[in-house]
Amino acid sequence: MKKKLLIVLIIIISIFGILKYKNYDIENLINEGLASINSKYGDLKSFISKGNLIKNSELAFLKDSNVDYSNYNVNTTTSPYYNLLSDKEKDLYKQIYANADNMKKTFIPKQDITKDELDETITAIYNDSPELFWIDTSYSYKYLLNGKVAQVTLNYNSTANDIDNAKYLFNYSANKIIENANNYSTDYEKEKYVHDTIINIADYDSNEKLNQSAYSALVTGKTVCAGYTRAFQYIMNKLGITTYYITGKSEGQNHAWNIVKLVSDYYNIDLTWDDQISISYKYFNKTDEQFNDSHKRSTISENLPKCYGTKYQYKKKFINYSTNNYDEKYIEEKTKNKNNYNNNKQNNYSSINNYVSSDDINSTDSYDTNDYNVKSNDN
Repeated sequence: MKKKLLIVLIIIISIFGILKYKNYDIENLINEGLASINSKYGDLKSFISKGNLIKNSELAFLKDSNVDYSNYNVNTTTSPYYNLLSDKEKDLYKQIYANADNMKKTFIPKQDITKDELDETITAIYNDSPELFWIDTSYSYKYLLNGKVAQVTLNYNSTANDIDNAKYLFNYSANKIIENANNYSTDYEKEKYVHDTIINIADYDSNEKLNQSAYSALVTGKTVCAGYTRAFQYIMNKLGITTYYITGKSEGQNHAWNIVKLVSDYYNIDLTWDDQISISYKYFNKTDEQFNDSHKRSTISENLPKCYGTKYQYKKKFINYSTNNYDEKYIEEKTKNKNNYNNNKQNNYSSINNYVSSDDINSTDSYDTNDYNVKSNDN
């Protein structure tokens, strides 16, 4: 036994000796490892589906919700993934949306569809519709031997247990942000206000059960990339500023972010990565060229508009027109500590009314094509 312990001790000493000889900083190696473990990657969930093969003789016994979806119209401006579907899938899209909107779980598709077509359509709805925050990231279906889907069952998260109250809380929080954002005159100012406010009321928490939904960011205040992104998407589109949900990879892990249209150009924006100790703008209104080193779009998101805009990129310094001086500490002085806010946050979210005031985001916010770098401590 002593011999084995001696061998282990020799090995450990040898490893540390090699690291020291190679000039490795052991403390930094440990910190880098912990940082990697705690990084904001990999918490975006993909849809999970479960299929059950049935016989033709069982068709007569399948349940159908019989929800009428003939009057459901899709806003094609804010639903880019709908636009990518075939005509058959677009019809299925409306049927699924109508059932989810009416809290119906099980229905029979009116179209002859395959499992792959079903998956594409549900993914499109999920990416286009943050307002359906009760939809879970799983569903099941029954299919025939020829591959035709015979029945679909949607799964809902826990907000469905008291959907009226959940909708009230969701709409209350969202509408307060929308109301305050409308106090600003330009889309850029509104965008920055929404960006800052969502970051201030939400914290990254992979343990939050509802973290794939916009509800988690706006109501529970605990979320992951999917929640930040869906909340931003929902509010910006309500403000009339076209904003899309993008999925892809960051550091090799699943991730979500947004693209936003300002005037005629598109920009990348990632609230998750901008949620630092103080608000960062390192991932605010960036081109694809600037984003591609850290963000890679998924196949389906590759079909959405490319981001070439530079005019509304964030400028490092703010100009105080009242004094004509550069205010380099604008963010540090004006951005409230979100931890203090979260500690005092009430269940009815009434404190969001004045959380980010008119002094925090105003007409002195500047953007410039020649100076879009962020604060030096936001690396």
